Amino acid sequence: MTDNANPQARSKPNAPDEADGSTESADSSGDSAAERVDSTAAPLTDSELFDILKNERRRATLSLLFASDEASVSVSSVSEHVAARENDTTVDSLGEQQRKRVYVSLYQCHLPKMDGLGIVEFDRETGTVALGPNSTVLSGYLDGEANTGRAWYRYYAAVAAMGAVGVLVNQIAGQILAAELLTGGVLLALAACATAHWYQER
Repeated sequence: MTDNANPQARSKPNAPDEADGSTESADSSGDSAAERVDSTAAPLTDSELFDILKNERRRATLSLLFASDEASVSVSSVSEHVAARENDTTVDSLGEQQRKRVYVSLYQCHLPKMDGLGIVEFDRETGTVALGPNSTVLSGYLDGEANTGRAWYRYYAAVAAMGAVGVLVNQIAGQILAAELLTGGVLLALAACATAHWYQER
């Protein structure tokens, strides 16, 4: 990949401001999603590629589009898929706030960003998204991504469990470590998890 692409060359005319999140998917196509895109967009730079891949919601969105048999998918369906994946649950079990939080994030931030880079084609008027010409570059990085979303509550639970075990062992061993030191270590671990969680999903 080259770093000489001009991001401004990818910008598109402003689309209408309103979208209907409940719009249904567009017509089906017999070809796979990866076969339906052309190659007219400027190539991605290394920094653009890694910036897209570092975010879990963007990866989940692309994984769904690659796996879809539809020419395009409604933003509502994409957001439900992403929300279910990151909350380690099913679409039917999602709460309203879980759906809304991901929908707003995709609609206002992630989809416009990927659309500007030619990775997806985001239609605000119809509320649908499809793979763009630059999506083929990312397909190899997303193999096996479909079911690897992080359930962050497990990380927090693991830190809490290790903290509890540490306190118990410390008590049995006769206060080898000061309580303040042990508590501080647990709090630092929780802070690290929270920071990583925020950074990946922002």
